[in-house]
Amino acid sequence: MTRSQLKTHLARAIEALLKVDKNIRAIVLFGSAVYASKLACDLDFLVITERKKPCGHYFDAVVDLTVWVDVIVQQRGEKVGGTCGGRRDGVW
Repeated sequence: MTRSQLKTHLARAIEALLKVDKNIRAIVLFGSAVYASKLACDLDFLVITERKKPCGHYFDAVVDLTVWVDVIVQQRGEKVGGTCGGRRDGVW
């Protein structure tokens, strides 16, 4: 995706996530959009919030975007393992 497309997708995804959870403290972009944006076909986010909502809230927020979005949600202070999203065997 081009730099312009990435900026547009990022803005829309972040806005949508912040609308569903006012307690979000950080949204971290990781994956191919960071290190190979021209080859990226999706956005991967780690969302850190004060009070986690049911996972569906976050997924529903980004489902209508024109790019695939993967969301991992972690409550501040929560040990890794009780997350929403794509975690497998403790490896992100």
